[in-house]
Amino acid sequence: MKYISVICEGQAEATFVKRILVPYFALRDKILIPWTVLTKLDKKHGKMYKGGMSNFEKARSTITKALANVKNGHIFVTTMFDFYKLPQDTPGMDKIGTISDPYRQILLLEKEIQAFEKVSPYVYLPYIQLHEFESLIFADLDKITQKYFESDYDISPLKEALKEVKNPELINDGESTAPSKRILACIPDYDKIGGGISILEKIGIAKLQKECKHFSDWIYKLEQL
Repeated sequence: MKYISVICEGQAEATFVKRILVPYFALRDKILIPWTVLTKLDKKHGKMYKGGMSNFEKARSTITKALANVKNGHIFVTTMFDFYKLPQDTPGMDKIGTISDPYRQILLLEKEIQAFEKVSPYVYLPYIQLHEFESLIFADLDKITQKYFESDYDISPLKEALKEVKNPELINDGESTAPSKRILACIPDYDKIGGGISILEKIGIAKLQKECKHFSDWIYKLEQL
């Protein structure tokens, strides 16, 4: 049995791991354990605040704790961070400015994030989601209507955006054109966990892998551990 800690940017990613990836990998003798980035610790009131990264150092505190548990060949660590609004102090961010291909950008970032911890690339496999969590929903937009069947939402702008780039992972990351922003413009009551996760459950891993190359590569790497 292999154990894989998944350091998640927020609650939506952690829920995605619990509800979609955990059952998938359980059938492959792998136990995935989601960790949500600890962003603030209130010692006075005994509270911990998780989710969201204003700087990469906050993520590192969670990453290093997970890596401290890697003591044999059966424990591994990966990440699930959005490329959209990735903190500027993230290792490698200062090197991607001259690279135009988003795939090459995130491959460089993943390599730099991995190297920053000075541990084996075999046990630590960072993953950056192009461009954000909601990109995965574009793998099968018709599943949105199954979730919101009681509402007469027009999702044609989403289909047009996908038709233009022909790749869910290349829906761009502007303030108003990031995948989540586009979805909210069409579905005002959309929320990541209540809506997003349910839609992705309907889409399924196989379809996500077919339509999202970088996501598929990540799943394959974890399967090979």
